[in-house]
Amino acid sequence: NLFNQTVDLVDAGKNEEALEKINFAKTVLEKIDNFITASLLYIQIEDISHFSSIYENNYVVSLNTTLDENLINEGIAREFIHNVQNIRKDSGFNIEDRISIEFEGDEELSKAILQFEKYISSETLALNLQKSNLNKKSDFESTILGKSISLNVSKVH
Repeated sequence: NLFNQTVDLVDAGKNEEALEKINFAKTVLEKIDNFITASLLYIQIEDISHFSSIYENNYVVSLNTTLDENLINEGIAREFIHNVQNIRKDSGFNIEDRISIEFEGDEELSKAILQFEKYISSETLALNLQKSNLNKKSDFESTILGKSISLNVSKVH
């Protein structure tokens, strides 16, 4: 294409030939600009799968809404934090209390929680966050993404 040819000429030190290509492209674009009018254009905007778009004032902004594994895991971590914060509140912990968290859940939930262990610990003031076999002896039961999770949260003295 014209752009690549021009780059190749510049790389080869053939600046005058590159400038000729640029001037040629400029001339073509000016002729097209003078020829095309709004009445000749038909623009149709359609939604694309996994994108959310908005059109306003002749601008289109589109966001990719595909959830990859990392985003899903971050959502699991945030829901886990929400559950722990509710346990802290219901247990009457002070806002500055440091805690220890034990949890048991399926492999997908556990993987996500451990992936975001530092983030979860900082948000919940947990000094310890570990996956355990709670054998149904948990203080709190919840679901995240429709999957059961058990938690024990205790104050660290």
